[in-house]
Amino acid sequence: MTILVTFLIGNVAMYGTEYATQRLKRIAGQIEKIHPQYTINTRTNEWDEVEHIGLQLFSDVIRKEHPSPCYDFLERHLLELNLAIGTENEIILLQKPVYFTIGSYRTALQIDSTYDYRIDEIEFHKYRSTWSEGGNDVLQIVYDMDYQLLTGCNIAELEDVFIKRLKRYVVEKIEPLPEKGTYIIAPNINNNLYIEKSKNDKSPSEDRNYIFDIRQATRSVANLMLAEDLGVDADLLLRINRYDYKTDTLNVPLWSYLNFCRVAEGCTPYFAIKRQAGSCFEGLLLFANRNAGFMHMLTVTIDKDVIEQKKGMVKGRMIVYIPLHNVKEEYLNLTEYDTIQ
Repeated sequence: MTILVTFLIGNVAMYGTEYATQRLKRIAGQIEKIHPQYTINTRTNEWDEVEHIGLQLFSDVIRKEHPSPCYDFLERHLLELNLAIGTENEIILLQKPVYFTIGSYRTALQIDSTYDYRIDEIEFHKYRSTWSEGGNDVLQIVYDMDYQLLTGCNIAELEDVFIKRLKRYVVEKIEPLPEKGTYIIAPNINNNLYIEKSKNDKSPSEDRNYIFDIRQATRSVANLMLAEDLGVDADLLLRINRYDYKTDTLNVPLWSYLNFCRVAEGCTPYFAIKRQAGSCFEGLLLFANRNAGFMHMLTVTIDKDVIEQKKGMVKGRMIVYIPLHNVKEEYLNLTEYDTIQ
């Protein structure tokens, strides 16, 4: 939903609209007081929460064809700067790691969705956004690939948002991971999948026959933690370790959780078995988002009964939104390789 008339946003703020983040609530309050004379883009989600307020800089077409967390950030941040002109908040906003190499935040008021836009990035680290008209660059901004910066939330609020979204999540269809995958940090932390090959079937099958047998326990565990289409009835007892040393506990279907991290969070999963302790396997599942510069880390304990019975409970402890923009690039070497069998 897009509201283009500024005074409507003021009325929405007065009548107790819900906001997805505290920052959006503050921006709505500023708009209500200032009544700026430029076009403002707002969007609500399916729960009638305002999930975005910003300048109108990007078309629906580019958002759909080339999804990116940068669109909302740029529209919101440039709006905030223009709303804060001549105030102490302007100084605070200008101290963020956002650099104008061509033009200024005032230039953004001249730009609309008809301008040419391009974005360059250093994976996991930095973005450079450029607007041009008639072949001439008119505005260019360089900024960190920092998810707290992109969302306008501190880590405590991001944790709250993660839990709320996971509880609400409805599974969406997505292509399964390729059989031969990639790794992150080290070759043993990878997303390879293991498929049972039929000697008698010469034609490829549309449905994968994943290895899931106690005789191939390590491969079965890897499939369990990476393939949401595995078809095993397993739940995840998820404990989220919070920034304030508290813990939140959720019980969710494992396949739904994996789908949420891939689809809603835009992450690629990577898994490694750490060790076997008695009848349990301990593993590490990393979810890396290349386009937003963060990683989720889940340590899991899987009893062999889950493999034998093809159902049961996986126990996991999770830390969300670990920033990666300040980690050296060589430590995040995502490289394709052939699995050694």
